[in-house]
Amino acid sequence: MPATLRPSEVARALNVSRFTVYALIHRGELPAIRVGGQYRIEATALAQFREAGRRGSRAPVASALIVRGPGVLRALAAPGDLLALPATTLEAMHGGSGGLSRHRYRGVLLHTLLRSLEVVTETPLPGGKGCHDVARGYVVARGRDGRVAVLSLAEIAPEYGRVPALVAWERDGQPLAEDGPVQLVVPSDGLGGRGIRGLESLEVRAVEE
Repeated sequence: MPATLRPSEVARALNVSRFTVYALIHRGELPAIRVGGQYRIEATALAQFREAGRRGSRAPVASALIVRGPGVLRALAAPGDLLALPATTLEAMHGGSGGLSRHRYRGVLLHTLLRSLEVVTETPLPGGKGCHDVARGYVVARGRDGRVAVLSLAEIAPEYGRVPALVAWERDGQPLAEDGPVQLVVPSDGLGGRGIRGLESLEVRAVEE
């Protein structure tokens, strides 16, 4: 089932009021469905709306990537909105019908993406203010097929664990097809266990004390 958002969440993602969101829906500019007496907007429809505005056209995009965190909700056009971020190329294992094989992936580091959206802030040094928040924070990644993977913030922070987790849009120089349009790749996982194909959402949470 496609990920959906409430009008209030769409308003936060677009940095506009709820009244503006309802106006877009009523004018037919933002597709929405009714569930009972309430509107719901598919994440991909929101990403297409944002991409059309960015390009000045109504060109559709392949999919959307929802990023959530404390006080932050963004619906990114994938991979369009990611291409402006610093790109990294890494090698990792990929599992298929023929078994495991090694490939070159290109994308943006997960921590770089989260920091660019201010879902996470600059990582404090050990013992500094906010260090405890990093230690108990984690990222939940979900794919369209229902797969879930978890990475700790300290694990992927360059100041701490330095584990390179990649939100990739290319494999061996080609756009991701059946596994796309973006996927999570964790090269340090020898068997690719935390790889998420068809990456749909990233959510930053904290372990409750």
